[in-house]
Amino acid sequence: MSILVSPQMGQPEADVAVMLAERAITRVLHRYAQGVDRSRLEQVRSCYWDEADDDHLPHFSGPIDEYVAWLAQVLPRLESISHQLTNIVIDVDARAGTAAVESYCLNALVAPPDAGATSTRTLQCFRYVDRFERRADEWRILQRRVERDWDWMLPA
Repeated sequence: MSILVSPQMGQPEADVAVMLAERAITRVLHRYAQGVDRSRLEQVRSCYWDEADDDHLPHFSGPIDEYVAWLAQVLPRLESISHQLTNIVIDVDARAGTAAVESYCLNALVAPPDAGATSTRTLQCFRYVDRFERRADEWRILQRRVERDWDWMLPA
């Protein structure tokens, strides 16, 4: 089945450009989550432009290279971590090569026991509020702010 696009339906080239941008941005988001979950810090770093900032308050806020160094200290202390991206809303300005992106994330953390106690398990819901830029046909994060909606400490 083919779909004919009439001039009244929009501009097919612009629509395709937006769809390709959305797909590329979604792949960056998935690559980031996988990189954090598997402690692949070079993979995490590759999702950001060199001058990017990441705001994971109250835990971290600053330049991307400092964020990756912080992850290198934090991630090995966890027994496991899992990011599950759900709703992803992408507003692309294809001509400007920018995108405003909001991604919902469920995150499960298992921290090792402290001084003989049981492990702690936390389920979190937050949103990544990102500004992406396209450079030389590549999309990466320029600014990230994490908006925490709720945390739930689970019984051991």
